[in-house]
Amino acid sequence: ASTAEWQVVVTHFPPDFKIDYWAMVSAVYGVDLIVTGHRHQEEVHYEDGSAGGLLGSTAWIVAGGGGGITSEGTPRLDGQDDMYGFMDVAIAKEELRIDAISHGGVLRSSTKVRPRRSVFERSRATSTGTSTTGQQAATSPRTTTASSGSGGTAAASSTTSTTSTTTAFI
Repeated sequence: ASTAEWQVVVTHFPPDFKIDYWAMVSAVYGVDLIVTGHRHQEEVHYEDGSAGGLLGSTAWIVAGGGGGITSEGTPRLDGQDDMYGFMDVAIAKEELRIDAISHGGVLRSSTKVRPRRSVFERSRATSTGTSTTGQQAATSPRTTTASSGSGGTAAASSTTSTTSTTTAFI
């Protein structure tokens, strides 16, 4: 299992295409965030279910603001929609913050994600009597603040020097 601070998966198709598979992968490997595209509108999904949080405590986004001349709906001139825009992902040791910003510069939603642990880490902590600092169990709630959602591309930067390679079989 990876020892990286954050487990982030990037793929073209959103996980709702194979939700049972992605739910299993997310739970087993402690995936914190799945970044996807395919649909030409921005979506932010998280655990409380208010935006279709189908993967429990794994957040997932559709950064669908680029790659095509059409969108899933008609963009509004004032930017109060989810058709185009971008995602601003700020990565820190204790939290990922995902801001969805529309093509008009409107902050459409802001989601805070806490790290989770894989079943391997939970098993190791239980068998050795130790715990991993800076991470919470897979059932820990995530704090979210939302005013809607918008369209865009994903960008992320990391302040940690931890690197890892994770392989998922699809």
